[in-house]
Amino acid sequence: MQGVSPSIDPPSPVPRARLRVLCAFILVALGLTAARSFHLPSTTWFAAGLGLCALAIASRPRLCRVVLAGALFCAAAAWMQARIFEHPAARLAPPDNALITIEGTLLSTPREVQPRAAFAFLNQPRTRLDLRADTLLTDRGPQPTSGKLWVSVRSRPPAHPLRAGDRLRLTGRFERLEGPLNPGEDDLRLYAAQIGVAGALALSSPDLIQPLPPPTALTGQLHSWWLRTRAALEDRSRAIIARASGSDEGEPGRALLLGLILGDYDPHQRDVRDAFTRQGLAHVLSISGFHLSVMALLALSLLRLTGDRGWVEPLTVAALVLLYLLIVPASSPILRSAAMVLAIMLAEASGRRYDRLTLLGWIAIALLMWRPLDLWNPGYQLSLGLTATLFWLGPICHARLWGLRIEGLVRREITVAEWIIDHLKQSVSAAALCWAVSLPLVMYRFGLVSPLAIASTVFITPFIVLLLWVGYIALLIGVLIPPAADAAGYVLSQLSAWTVACVRLFDAIPLSAARIPVVSALWAAAATAVIVYWVRTGHWKDWRAWSASALAAAWLAYQCLFSSGLSRDVSLRMDTLAVGDGTCHLLRSGDQALLWDCGPMRDRGVTPPLLTTIRALGAWRVPTLIISHPDLDHFGGVAEAVRPLGIKRVLVGHRFTQQATDQPTGAAAMLLLELRLLGVDVGELHAGDTLTLGDSALTFLAPPPDAPWPQDNDHSLVARVSVGQEQSAILLTGDIQDEAIRSLAASNPGLTARVLELPHHGSARPPAISFAYALRPEVIIQSTGPRRANDPRWDAVRRRTTWYTTSEHGAAFVEFQSSGLMRSGSFR
Repeated sequence: MQGVSPSIDPPSPVPRARLRVLCAFILVALGLTAARSFHLPSTTWFAAGLGLCALAIASRPRLCRVVLAGALFCAAAAWMQARIFEHPAARLAPPDNALITIEGTLLSTPREVQPRAAFAFLNQPRTRLDLRADTLLTDRGPQPTSGKLWVSVRSRPPAHPLRAGDRLRLTGRFERLEGPLNPGEDDLRLYAAQIGVAGALALSSPDLIQPLPPPTALTGQLHSWWLRTRAALEDRSRAIIARASGSDEGEPGRALLLGLILGDYDPHQRDVRDAFTRQGLAHVLSISGFHLSVMALLALSLLRLTGDRGWVEPLTVAALVLLYLLIVPASSPILRSAAMVLAIMLAEASGRRYDRLTLLGWIAIALLMWRPLDLWNPGYQLSLGLTATLFWLGPICHARLWGLRIEGLVRREITVAEWIIDHLKQSVSAAALCWAVSLPLVMYRFGLVSPLAIASTVFITPFIVLLLWVGYIALLIGVLIPPAADAAGYVLSQLSAWTVACVRLFDAIPLSAARIPVVSALWAAAATAVIVYWVRTGHWKDWRAWSASALAAAWLAYQCLFSSGLSRDVSLRMDTLAVGDGTCHLLRSGDQALLWDCGPMRDRGVTPPLLTTIRALGAWRVPTLIISHPDLDHFGGVAEAVRPLGIKRVLVGHRFTQQATDQPTGAAAMLLLELRLLGVDVGELHAGDTLTLGDSALTFLAPPPDAPWPQDNDHSLVARVSVGQEQSAILLTGDIQDEAIRSLAASNPGLTARVLELPHHGSARPPAISFAYALRPEVIIQSTGPRRANDPRWDAVRRRTTWYTTSEHGAAFVEFQSSGLMRSGSFR
């Protein structure tokens, strides 16, 4: 950056109003964090707060401020405890996996859920709908209840039309929302409690949906009318944008447009979202304050063509935002952005002087009171944080980059070229500021650095703004006259296609995005403070800024070199992730890591879930992947893990390549083709091969060459993992069954293992039980879903060992220390 120009005033003291709101926000955040960490009763927190308020009355002014700060802290903690943990909006609590009949009101139009996996042709179609339950039918008669249900029907949408606001009776299997099973996963139970969701209901057939007569009460009729009207507007808007886009279904351009205008995510276009994320443009694909700001600018520009309208302008924009909320899904980012824009517009309409940064602080606190869990949401952190940064540091950063314009006494009209250059400078300074300030948080939350984010943001933003303007106009006209929106079809389709093509072009540039090792939250906070200092007051001769930067860089280098590996006293560690009826083991030794199988995980966020979990375990690069055999539950998550984890080599058994050759349109062949397109080396493993991993080694014991077994499971790779003096530390068995187990036992007499991966997820077949009993392992890990857990036929083996089942205990781990000791445990 340039040195501080004499024309730029030194930073002024922080106004008291800003200090007050900053202190209030910090106290609220600390209170929410305390309640999440220490589950004291809300009455205890409230009582402590009231006691402090009483003490403040008798305190001196300075002490009074401190006591009131403590009262605010207790009030925030009490609210968090009561809102999330003690009194959630849902009161529906039947037993888990119980068959129930429920009545309620349909909240939205049922939609077919498109499978997102690379092998979607193997998944059955499902229909998703949301139901607000009010009556539970039991043997004792109807029982009043409350809460939302996420309903899934194993079919396409029912033949008979269902509309939002309809009364329905559903019969299905109730499923409680389970907590996280793997490190790094969000607790879905807390999110559900915040929005009033009681659980999920699985229906095997649409025939189990029975329409009921409409409500007779006036309030019920008004509620149904409101839901029906809102759903109709949303459906029409989606149809308008899809029709105006002119793209085929599933095309990236159409997916981008639906995401931009309506916040509708197409799971088929995961690669588009990943490319936008890597280039620092993830905010573009979910409606945020940026989108609503573009809408406000468009509305104000059209209004000002008719003259200066004063307070009418912000009120009109506020009304337009409220109307927009009727036609888009009511997700957290949309509602959060709308709340910010509405508050600012109302402050503008009041005609009173106000400080935008102070107002934003109170908005941030109000949003936390509404949805406390947003404090840990990166969307909330980035949205509020970057908006505050632009309000606070935007003019300073622009002036330091480009200097201040000298205002003379003689005025002249600005030329078009000067106007374009001025706006380009504004875009560059805003993009640079947002990239720099958000970089430490993005590194901490996503493990990603996007060096070209400034250039891509400046280049792509004009396309996005044009897309939004044309799309909003088409939406506004199309709601009234749907065919009229077709006129925008060519422009929208071309702009959306060009935008996706440009993002992919940036994404294809070498080193345009880089994955980094795990960094700590404390480093991210310190690095952000250093960057803010540079932007606000730092200059080339500022020794404080350089010293702080050197310290942050050394800290980062230390974390990258030493903090992401295993402890020095650990020679080998295996983490078995919870992937349902599938398998995924992460093995680490020294500074090396590999994956044994890669079953699919539940996708709940922007970052691939496998990457999130592996980073939470302290790893980040896994260059080698072994696939035990050609079953999808052992390799269904490979495609989305290759690039984020830096997988360079995939090793498979002979049966895998043979099946790919025999079935060129099958899942195995599709995966091998995709791996080759990604530049991944694919090799074969055979019995007798040895693979070195740090201080340990994998020796492959099966399958024997030319084994005549018809089952794919019997052709699973089997490996014995040794470390130090421990020759049989771990035995990985894949899905071997009767034939392979008998062959393995016969060819390896005296085989032992301290840790055993239970064959075929714990299927209780007599040969498998006898095999596990004879091995006498100290630890058994069963990677399975609920249906194979706690099978009594394994009791004789279970009594002799420490047993971890991923569906119950979550991810399990074993560690072999250099001293020869072994330690094991699980996530739960």
